Amino acid sequence: MKTNKKTISEKTTTTFDRFGRPIPAHLVPVFADTKLGEILGKLKEVNGMVARGRADIDPAFAKVSIRASLYLEGAYGEIEGALPFCVCPVCKGEGCPACGRAGYQNEEQYERLPKELR
Repeated sequence: MKTNKKTISEKTTTTFDRFGRPIPAHLVPVFADTKLGEILGKLKEVNGMVARGRADIDPAFAKVSIRASLYLEGAYGEIEGALPFCVCPVCKGEGCPACGRAGYQNEEQYERLPKELR
């Protein structure tokens, strides 16, 4: 969720995505939101606790199977995939099939785009 801000005039500040594309005003809150990142941090922490408990053969984790870690990793991947990576280069933030009408793409959507559309 890297963004850059540049002052264009004293009254207007434009925020840019990681590729230098201007982020439309209606998407600025999406790129600035930290909630998904916070959830990812907590999932990583919990998964680490589960892994340590299992590795240490902690009696409290006796009935915690490896599936718990796999589910946590799956949840992490799903939420990570929701993070905005860039303004959609196809529609410039207006919403189109390439971005699922969101106006922005996650990293996987961006990587799947043909290079000429990036």
